[in-house]
Amino acid sequence: MVRFLVYILLSNNPDAIAKVMLLVKQGRLTLDGATFTTTGDGSRLSAILTINGPSNKAEWFTKKLKNFPYFYQAYMLPLTG
Repeated sequence: MVRFLVYILLSNNPDAIAKVMLLVKQGRLTLDGATFTTTGDGSRLSAILTINGPSNKAEWFTKKLKNFPYFYQAYMLPLTG
């Protein structure tokens, strides 16, 4: 298991937030923490998630987010220590 920091820029939409949580569950990842912040004119959110799981599942999670129209950016950074 590896710990990851995931940054997501997404639409300020309840469906987008629900999809993030659903994909965490589908990927069998563990969510350690999540912060959602309104950006710009309020139409977008930035999210920072801390997740645990196999590295291939974390990569799958980030790639999967990019397939949906309400996600604009998704980046993953492995955490060490």
